[in-house]
Amino acid sequence: MAKLAEYRQYIQNLLKQHASMVWDKRIQAQTIFDLENNHYQLIYVGWRDQNRIYGPVLHL
Repeated sequence: MAKLAEYRQYIQNLLKQHASMVWDKRIQAQTIFDLENNHYQLIYVGWRDQNRIYGPVLHL
């Protein structure tokens, strides 16, 4: 069980690191963690010109 907790933490840290990298100020990277069901997501949210940006980048 200790290994599982380590893997969970590793995944969360990795996604948080990626979300903190700003490559376009108009688009925000957000993380979603469902610890009870072990779902982890990184999504992009924002606007580029007249286009709405919203979608998952990674879902584990």
